Amino acid sequence: MQASIVRVVQRAFLQGFCLLIGFLLLAGSNGSGVQAMGSACMRTNHCYGINRWYAGSSFAGAYTSISTVPLYTNNRGIHIFTHEIWLEENSARCTTNIYHSCWIEVGYGNFRASYNGRFYVGMFYFWADRRPGTSGILVHILGPVASSQFGRIQNYYIRHINNATYEITAGNYVAYSTQNTMVANTLTIGEELANDGGLTSTSASPAYFMHTAWLDTYGWHFFQSSGQVVDMNPHTAKWVSPIRAGGSVFYTACCNVRGR
Repeated sequence: MQASIVRVVQRAFLQGFCLLIGFLLLAGSNGSGVQAMGSACMRTNHCYGINRWYAGSSFAGAYTSISTVPLYTNNRGIHIFTHEIWLEENSARCTTNIYHSCWIEVGYGNFRASYNGRFYVGMFYFWADRRPGTSGILVHILGPVASSQFGRIQNYYIRHINNATYEITAGNYVAYSTQNTMVANTLTIGEELANDGGLTSTSASPAYFMHTAWLDTYGWHFFQSSGQVVDMNPHTAKWVSPIRAGGSVFYTACCNVRGR
């Protein structure tokens, strides 16, 4: 099933790439390619620019292609600033933790944080999960994002492969979330920014999410509707092409947040 969606994406890629170049030129027309806005993240320390879909029953997998762009933050403390895709379960068994959901996420981002006994600073590919019956988040750094990869489009998958295992793919990286009984009913794409309150300046060039699809027992399906956009200041998040099979483009940008 995964091979079939890759073939569809390859056929749609040229059209999507041409759209992407056009939107990049439009987004950069202000000379900076960065949106200057208010500073909601300065007050909440956690904000999003995302699009979210809810399943009638459940999602067995998720796929999107994301353009790789530099994410910048001049934070004196801990932060994460990411572009990614999430599969989530929002149910009674997942509301007992402080996050009120279970999920798997995969993408790339700018990190200044410690995971598994190691402190990471810079741009990295990553995945993370919060499984049913647990209270913590497990974050896994896959490898660095080289500057030569900026401007390239990368593919990201989350796929349920048996009763308690999900396969996670970020480009050439493959990982597994095991002993995970999550039944996903929400799929999300977009941008996340979290910090410990020491944020002084943050920005991201426009990023594009293309060919987003979901998996069920019948195979992969491209979304035919826009879902729910959550556009928290200072992020910008919106659809920049008509919603249609295989060709829809979602846009995020941020922030020029200035410090306290």
